[in-house]
Amino acid sequence: MNNEISSVKQYSLIKILLIWVSAALPIGICGWILSPLLQKYFNNLGIGRITAVTIGLVWLFVLTLILLKKEYGKLNFSIIKNGLMLKNPKIPGTDKTNKLLWLLIIPIIFVTAFFQIYITKIIIEWWTDLIPIFKEPYIYSLSGFIGSEEGINEISGSWFIFIIWVICAVFNTFLGEEFLFRGLLLPRMKKVFKNFDWLVNGILFGLYHTHQPWGILATIILSSVMWALTAKIFKSAWFGIIPHSAQSIYFSVVILVLVIN
Repeated sequence: MNNEISSVKQYSLIKILLIWVSAALPIGICGWILSPLLQKYFNNLGIGRITAVTIGLVWLFVLTLILLKKEYGKLNFSIIKNGLMLKNPKIPGTDKTNKLLWLLIIPIIFVTAFFQIYITKIIIEWWTDLIPIFKEPYIYSLSGFIGSEEGINEISGSWFIFIIWVICAVFNTFLGEEFLFRGLLLPRMKKVFKNFDWLVNGILFGLYHTHQPWGILATIILSSVMWALTAKIFKSAWFGIIPHSAQSIYFSVVILVLVIN
């Protein structure tokens, strides 16, 4: 491996927090300020919100590339791959790869899905009862929108909505959030947080969700244990990207079916 990408630079606490602010503040502005402004263009607050949040997620991708460029002095495929841990998983405690480790992602996907379907709802109810101001507005619920008669009528035949959603999904669980938090930040947090870097990474990721505060606590728990910890153990950001993206794929299929019908 090229020496310039054989290791990653460790960040200071201040830099980690500044990067977090650079991610959390724009996504919050997009979710709560920009989305109502876009409503008049789409005649639907839900679609306006997805579009606004997508802009914030694209910014995460741009921010990640800016930081990589500053760190390595240039950008290419090799730097992106190695600088963001987009590698084959390694046997824990070694630098040896093993393709069979990819199979471990399967149970992680199922645990993630189980958590999101059954546990997340319970945590959100408790969390928003504790802090009522964090309750999710009904119009911002993607599952509620898809399951409503209004949502079905809005989506039916609308390839525009499908395209917007796919772009949002790609930058949400792959090029945006996972690139920045698991790919860039996680391997650069060890000097400051030692063996708890995965936990702090999950906490920062949960708190970054200023655009949907109702899910902060559930996201902290899920992302810490299932995505950050596994990515750290196997030294591969794919252990966060793939399970995190399963939900996006599911909703993409559902929306595609509604569009076609």
